[in-house]
Amino acid sequence: MRRIFLLTTLLMLTLLTLILGGCKPKSSNSTSERKSLKTVTVNLARHPGVADVAIASYLDEHKLFEKIAQKYGYDVKINRTSFPSGVAALEAMLSGKLDVTIIGQIPALNIVSKQLPVYLGSGSAGGRNGHALMVRPNSDIHSLDDLVKKRAVIATVIGSTAHQFLDLTFRAAYGKTAQELGLKVLDMPPGQAITFPEGIDAVALWSSFPEQMIAKGTGTILVTDFGYTGPAWTAPPGPGKRLDFVKKSPFYPEGFTLYRNFTAYRREFVDKYPDLVVAYLEAVQTACKALNQKTPEGKETAWGYVKDLWKIPKDLAMRIFTDDLSMGIRGWIWVTYGDVKAITWSSKWAYSNKLIPREISWEDVKSYFKTLSSLEEKAYKSLGSEPSIEEMTKSTETDIRGLPTWKMSEWPDEPVPGN
Repeated sequence: MRRIFLLTTLLMLTLLTLILGGCKPKSSNSTSERKSLKTVTVNLARHPGVADVAIASYLDEHKLFEKIAQKYGYDVKINRTSFPSGVAALEAMLSGKLDVTIIGQIPALNIVSKQLPVYLGSGSAGGRNGHALMVRPNSDIHSLDDLVKKRAVIATVIGSTAHQFLDLTFRAAYGKTAQELGLKVLDMPPGQAITFPEGIDAVALWSSFPEQMIAKGTGTILVTDFGYTGPAWTAPPGPGKRLDFVKKSPFYPEGFTLYRNFTAYRREFVDKYPDLVVAYLEAVQTACKALNQKTPEGKETAWGYVKDLWKIPKDLAMRIFTDDLSMGIRGWIWVTYGDVKAITWSSKWAYSNKLIPREISWEDVKSYFKTLSSLEEKAYKSLGSEPSIEEMTKSTETDIRGLPTWKMSEWPDEPVPGN
C-alpha cells in the first residue's frame, strides 16, 4: 500500500508540474522570438544643422524605429552618420553607404532629372524653417535697393535653396536676379559664411544658420523668405512688415520661395525591405506627434535635443521649430501635392542655373514618389488615418498643401511658372 501511495503521489506531482509549466506566461522578448526576427542594419543620416535633428534624436533615444520594426519581423540595428547637407548625404547614398536621408528640393531635382536610383517620399521634418538675407549689425544697408546701388557682394551656397531664395527675392522685386542686376554672388560654405568674412556685404543662408549669426552677433536679418523685413530693414515699410512685392512670387502666399524637405530612400533598400519603410514612416510620424510645437512637452523635448548642439538662445531655436511644417505647423509628415510643387516649380530655375541637365515634368516627379506612396498609405492607415484628407487639403496662408502622394492620380498638375 505504501508503495502504491508513493507512486500515486509522484504521478500527481509530475502532472502538477506539467500543468503549471504550461501555464507559465511567455516573454515577448524570448530568445526563440528574437531568433525568428531577421536582423538588418539600416544606415540613417543625421543632419545636425536643421530641425529634423530633433526627430532623429527622438527616434534614437526611444529606439522607436527598432521597436516598431519588430512587429514587421525585423531586428533593426541602426548606423547613424552625420552630414552637413542633403547633397553630401545623397552622395553617400549613391555609393551604397546610406539608406535614408532628408534632402531639399534641389537635390530632389537632381535625383529626378538624372534618373538616380533613389525613391522620394515622406518621413522627415517638412521644411519651411527658413531662409534669410543677412547683413552686418550696424550696416549701412537697409533695403534691397541699397544692395543694388552698392553692387554688393553676397555669399551663399551656389545651387542650394538659399541661392534659389536669393534669386527669386530679387526677381520678385526687380524682375531680375541679383547677378543680372550687377551684384556679385559668391559660393561659400555655411560654416565660413556665418562668420561674415571681410569683403562680404550680405549672406543668404537657411535653417539654423541665420539664428546662429544672430546669436554670435555677426549678422542681422534684412528680409526672410516669407517676405517679412527684419531689424536691419529700416527703409519703408520698416522692420517686421511684409513686403508688397512678395505677391509677385509664384509661391505667394507662402513667400518668395517654397522650401521643402523630402526623404530620399536608396532604391535597393526599399525594394528589398518595403515593410521596414512602413515601420520607419510609423516611427517618424510618432516622433513628430511627440515633438508637436503646439504642446509644452513638444517644445521642451525639441529644445533639449539642440540646446547644446546649436548653441543659440532658446527663443531663436523655438522660432525654427515653430516654423517647421511637420512639428510646428501641421503636426504630421505626409508629403502633399503642394509640397511637390517645390520640386517641379523649381525646375526652370535649376535648369537655367545649369544645376540639372534637363527640365522635368510632373510625370517625371510623380514616378519618383509612386513606389513610396503605397507604403505611406499603409503607414498612414496603421496609425489611424490621421490627419483627415480634409485637413491635408485645407487652404492656409502658412503653407501650400494638397492631396497626399497616394492620391496623386487626382493631382491637378498646374503648369510650371517661368521663375
